[in-house]
Amino acid sequence: MTGDVRYFRVTTSSSGYQQDDCSVLQRPIGEASAIEDDESLQQASYFLKLLRAQRTEHEAIAMAAANRNPDPLMDDAGEELWMKKLGISRYLAGLHKDETAASYTSPESGEDAAVSDLRDVSDKILRETWSWCQHGPAQRMTDPPAARISSFWHAANPESKNNTFRRAVGPETLEAYFNHWTELLTFIWNGWRGRSFPQSLAALSTRPRSDQRTRATYSPVQSAGGGEGSAEVSDQTSGQSSDDSSDEDHTQGEISENPYIHYTKRLQACIQRFVRTSVACNRSNDGSADRIYDVLQPSVTVIAMALIQQHLARSSFDSPLLAYEAMLPVDDKFCSWKEPSSFNSHLSALMYCGQLWVFRFCCDIIDDKGRGESEGEEGDDGFDQELDRQMRQYCSNTFSKPLSYLLLWRRRLFGIAPVTMVNRPATWDLARKTVTYQGISVSMDDIRRLLRYTLHHARNLLFHRLMFGIDHIPKLKPTNLQENDNERDMGCETVLVEHVTQTPELRALYLEEETDTNARPRLRWRQSGIRYYRQCVQESLRDMTVLIYFGAGPPVRAPEFPSPMWRNNERLRHVQLRYGKVLIHLVEDKMMAVTGKNVNNVRFLSDDVGELLVNYLVYSMGVLQSMAWQEDITLSVPPFLWVDADGSKWPAKLTGGILKAACRRAGVPEIGTSVWRQKSSAVINTHFGQSDRACFAVAQDAEDASDNIDEEGVDSLVATLVSMSNHSLRTHRQAYANVSPFAKVCDGKVMKSHRASEAWASFFGLGSATEDLTEAQSRVVVGKRSLPDLAGEYEAARKILNTGRGRDKR
Repeated sequence: MTGDVRYFRVTTSSSGYQQDDCSVLQRPIGEASAIEDDESLQQASYFLKLLRAQRTEHEAIAMAAANRNPDPLMDDAGEELWMKKLGISRYLAGLHKDETAASYTSPESGEDAAVSDLRDVSDKILRETWSWCQHGPAQRMTDPPAARISSFWHAANPESKNNTFRRAVGPETLEAYFNHWTELLTFIWNGWRGRSFPQSLAALSTRPRSDQRTRATYSPVQSAGGGEGSAEVSDQTSGQSSDDSSDEDHTQGEISENPYIHYTKRLQACIQRFVRTSVACNRSNDGSADRIYDVLQPSVTVIAMALIQQHLARSSFDSPLLAYEAMLPVDDKFCSWKEPSSFNSHLSALMYCGQLWVFRFCCDIIDDKGRGESEGEEGDDGFDQELDRQMRQYCSNTFSKPLSYLLLWRRRLFGIAPVTMVNRPATWDLARKTVTYQGISVSMDDIRRLLRYTLHHARNLLFHRLMFGIDHIPKLKPTNLQENDNERDMGCETVLVEHVTQTPELRALYLEEETDTNARPRLRWRQSGIRYYRQCVQESLRDMTVLIYFGAGPPVRAPEFPSPMWRNNERLRHVQLRYGKVLIHLVEDKMMAVTGKNVNNVRFLSDDVGELLVNYLVYSMGVLQSMAWQEDITLSVPPFLWVDADGSKWPAKLTGGILKAACRRAGVPEIGTSVWRQKSSAVINTHFGQSDRACFAVAQDAEDASDNIDEEGVDSLVATLVSMSNHSLRTHRQAYANVSPFAKVCDGKVMKSHRASEAWASFFGLGSATEDLTEAQSRVVVGKRSLPDLAGEYEAARKILNTGRGRDKR
């Protein structure tokens, strides 16, 4: 699958080899040749030239062969177990790998307006249906239907571990799910227009007729047990169920013959009807977007119905929906098969969209019948019965439907994934100081240097710019503050603002005079000064992101990192003080939408990083709040810790870019979020003992503790005292006075998280005292310039912000 992969490549400069060509084996310059005959030298030169040409030709042939999916029935062809179980490898035999991704990709130019309408209207329908599933005035999905639509086999079982419909799906996940459905429509349209697999079909047409793959002679049938069936020979087209019947005529000539994509008569009629409607709407040029949506919505819905309700009498890949899924196993980045767990996410995406479509079908049926016309109880419109019928018919393992196959595939992959070998080697040198993963080698000294550089830069930025270099107020430490869970405000904006008003340089940079209604002068924040201060805040947040992500324990996933809140609102904040340190409680997890529970990921910051965060929250947040009040007195600083200058929460993708930029500034290899998660796992396994690894596991464990046994152990006296209060041990630990105010976080977990965070920070050189830097190291570079003195910085900032685009607008 990976083609001509070279497992070893000479890259060491000391070896003298600069490339892997035959030229590196040439005789060193200056060394005499044993052959002095000119004719012999010409023959040798010609032979080497011919050898290089043959090598180039062979590489081109090998690349072309590697780009073609091999037939698993061949002796020299490899086959993944999970693809064999699903029959995908046999179905993809002969297809070019680059054409599989192109089959569901829109062309760069010359795209039909109809397919754009198809994707846009489908996306709008899905989003509207999803809004019906959310709690609120527009809600149409109540809890019983939510449980039924996720009970895929027979019926909802309250006693089972079956989960209800996932209402709370993150925006990025929801976008990825809906993109899968639009890609499916593009895949169908490209095959309809004859744009899919041109090279593969051309190569197929040149084979002998006995070897050609046509729908009349080949069908990779799925057996009931999940294995790959044998090819069947039939001269008849696949049978159509009652769901695939259609009374409308269709033109067979408009459909491009493609043995890899099958269109039922019903789907053909639905597409042709949509094309005619879309062309009519585009020709009229007098309809708004809402009117076009109203006109095309019924045609788009019947296309989705034709895809989901299709009966699969022979092969599972007769369904365009499953044929599209078969195009997704190729990992374009590594040119290899995806892992079963990764491919499972594609199945989840289409299954989620299928649930929404089934719910939409039921809503449309009930709306067409009219409410109150059923023969049941008063107010019963028959929706529950209709949903139960649809789920039994299209999402049951007893019917050959596309969604049923998705569920079967998911079940098989769940069984195969735990026993599938995953090749993610992380190798260490003999000194166990440098770890290499995916070709990126990082020394532990590089991480320590990165943290020292970033910490030094963050201290200069916070104390000199955000706190204006003030020296008559104390630099706060976590031990100087008292925790109060019920406090809704914190900040000392008046202290810094008073210093700004009394310092000429700061006053000229940040403040300006204006006249009030009584023609009296008064001071206000300068708009350029507000922009400059917010830019400095963003730079400071980036530094603290690096320090916390690398130095506060093993990293979490990128989407889970921007979740903590620094102040209370209706929810308790996630930044707390415990044991004289700053505690951060991360509650988001990728499984929250499935389990409906918050995780309890607790980590403590080292003393030096905690000092930065405390001073930022107490002093700088107050200045930001006063600037927001000038713009609008009703505004408040957002409760989230990681926010942009406009108050929006940081996107998940931003964290990786911040980490890589900090690595470039410190002169260490670039490390992103996913790579650091892999390397941190290797660090734990290599440099921490069994007790430390147990603490890391407890710190990130999302499961609840036992009802009767605490992590630290509970003796009989404590258990007896607790029982005398007429409540359980769980209630005693979680609902009454406790070391941690967070729900379902017991004292033992917090204490072990504290020990794990201290061990991690100590390993990477963070602690109560920052290691002294040399004079060269202390000149932290920002862009291409080091930090200048305060007066020069303020003057430079004032000139920049008051000229060009930064000029004040009055």
